[in-house]
Amino acid sequence: MANLHAEGVNPFDGFARTTGVPVLDVVEASDRNPFHRVIFDLPESDWSDFSLQAEESMKFLLRWETELKDFVQEMQVNSFQLNFVLVSRLGGGVWVQNDWLPPDLVAMCGRLGIGIGLSTHDPESLPEY
Repeated sequence: MANLHAEGVNPFDGFARTTGVPVLDVVEASDRNPFHRVIFDLPESDWSDFSLQAEESMKFLLRWETELKDFVQEMQVNSFQLNFVLVSRLGGGVWVQNDWLPPDLVAMCGRLGIGIGLSTHDPESLPEY
């Protein structure tokens, strides 16, 4: 399940109300986190299907490319990240795990100023959906 989120000094609630880009949640700044945050609603893909997460993310970015460019400029975004959740396949004789991102996805993220994160999780600790 990939997620796309941004942080900035300006609140995102007005943007979330008026944009066509699907927004999952808006989090206001607090004492604990001085930045406002918006989380975009990407299509859900199984935690264990990394290639589908990448494919669905690319479709989302292509669909909303213009709006996301405008969003970054207008909202003074200081951090924008596409994070992929990977399920660890290590153990049971497997000692290395390789995953890759398609070049078109990496290029698109670069054009939009989106960093790419990879979060690897133990399959036994993932919540059930």
